[in-house]
Amino acid sequence: MQAQVINQRIRQGFERLLLECLTSGVQKELLDQFEVYAGYLLRWRSVAPMSTGEQTSCALAAGYLSAIAVGVMPMDRAARVRLGQLSKCLGRWGMGSVNTAAFSATEQELQQSLTELEAQGLIAPRASQDADDSEFGLRVVHMLDVFTAWSPQPGASPLQLSDALLALKGLAQQHQDQRIMELAWATANMLDRVIDGTLPLTEEFKNVVNRAAKLLIIAFVFQVWSAEDEWEYAQTIEDADLLASGGDVSSL
Repeated sequence: MQAQVINQRIRQGFERLLLECLTSGVQKELLDQFEVYAGYLLRWRSVAPMSTGEQTSCALAAGYLSAIAVGVMPMDRAARVRLGQLSKCLGRWGMGSVNTAAFSATEQELQQSLTELEAQGLIAPRASQDADDSEFGLRVVHMLDVFTAWSPQPGASPLQLSDALLALKGLAQQHQDQRIMELAWATANMLDRVIDGTLPLTEEFKNVVNRAAKLLIIAFVFQVWSAEDEWEYAQTIEDADLLASGGDVSSL
């Protein structure tokens, strides 16, 4: 669920940016958004399931967007072709296994074009330099991976969730955003109840954990929540607290 939501938001946001460039012309405010989007790609790349080739292309694409933002690369016809190719690639990257099938023709063309620009010294692949943000994203993904691996196993011990609990408590203690802290603590409290046997593993519990993980990943990738995310955050906090106290969210 998380991969589909993030993929859709990445792709739709980029398509809106391209449309605005076509309709409003190349303005500094829009060029600045390419640098913002390069950051989205780098953080998304660090938490999304991508093949090695997709990881490489995504890093090159981030470098290309940064080069456009600072004026090193012009917004000419060739740029519009590459950006159109990137838009199509965003519909595929981060959606499946890291062992995905071979690149599509569009992906091959884009990677070849960006690799040629790199060879000419015009762009360079970008990598996230913000260790705190990287740790944030990795903690969220680790928590979700542990839960996903544990939940389908018949008779699996709740103690296997301890790693996920530690990751969440680390987030709650270290992140400066009050909402992230509250969401991490609320989810950690639910896992505590599962581990000590006072909260059963129900579909409601799984739903709340998945919603919390989605919101944490959105906060990491985009550094902001939409109005819909804010509503879901409030509802998720309420549901998590209710479950942790022994309540039943299905009756709401």
